[in-house]
Amino acid sequence: MRTILQYQITQKTKILKWSFIIFFLQLAKTELAHSQGLMSGHGKVFKYVNGASPRYRGLNTHYLEIGGGVSVWYLAQQEGMENESMPYQVFVEKGKVQSPVSLMASYNFNGTYQLDSFQLKTQYASLQAKYSFTKMIHSFPKNVNIYGTAGITGWMGDLARLGSGPLNDANAVESNKGIGYVLSTGISYYFRQLAVGAQLLYFSGKGKYTVGDIENQEVFTGSTQLNITISYQFLMGRGKVLCPIYKR
Repeated sequence: MRTILQYQITQKTKILKWSFIIFFLQLAKTELAHSQGLMSGHGKVFKYVNGASPRYRGLNTHYLEIGGGVSVWYLAQQEGMENESMPYQVFVEKGKVQSPVSLMASYNFNGTYQLDSFQLKTQYASLQAKYSFTKMIHSFPKNVNIYGTAGITGWMGDLARLGSGPLNDANAVESNKGIGYVLSTGISYYFRQLAVGAQLLYFSGKGKYTVGDIENQEVFTGSTQLNITISYQFLMGRGKVLCPIYKR
């Protein structure tokens, strides 16, 4: 039964991952075609400043950015645990193009780690404040964003005792959850509204579990991750015209 359940979860994760990849490949194709058409077509040539669309410049436009990522490096905080399955992440961000402050909500899942006969699988649902440092440097290229985030995360960890035996039969998987914090820093490069980037995240978490030989043992459920991200920024209305010093 456990093998069948693990297989079903794996298949659903693969479907979600490939659907996400196909969606953003289609967005990238559309953006490239649109960009080429604006730059060279129909007798009117737009001049871009640092890769940004003209409608960015001088407009305090609201945006909604949706994206996701995959970990290329990850480390459990529990000493001795080794990596088994890479984490994935989806996120949504709301803010103004000209403002350095925005809000992010994210869901990080599928991170799996193993120590001897124990397996830990983690999930993190987070709400963060984001500060974009480079938006305050007017001479900095406007299609590059260097940022930091901080916020709270609700973590959930499933600790499983693998193999066979009385302890495994009595309590094969135990779930625990709690509140921690999340910190991150990253960089994004924008191709108009499509962005690719890298983000270093730190999730905190510590729970108590009875799975194993010692009851109520503490297990660190947090992790550190380096994620490669891709996202798309949806502009919402034209916004309010600002001082001409703003160029994005």
